[in-house]
Amino acid sequence: MSEAREQLASDPPDVVLVDLMLPDGSGLDLLHDLPPGGGTEVIVITGHASVESVIEALRRGVLDFLTKP
Repeated sequence: MSEAREQLASDPPDVVLVDLMLPDGSGLDLLHDLPPGGGTEVIVITGHASVESVIEALRRGVLDFLTKP
């Protein structure tokens, strides 16, 4: 995730597609590294969805939450 954090800080993308379960943390943790007011939209895709994780993601401002089999 450190490489993703560096990229987000230096050149924020328009859209970020991220999984909840990453080898070194949660994809939602990357939301803290987005510049405020930058306009980057975040879409979560995961095979580990729960009602709680969907609610948390939406409260943190993700655009959409997709589940995979």
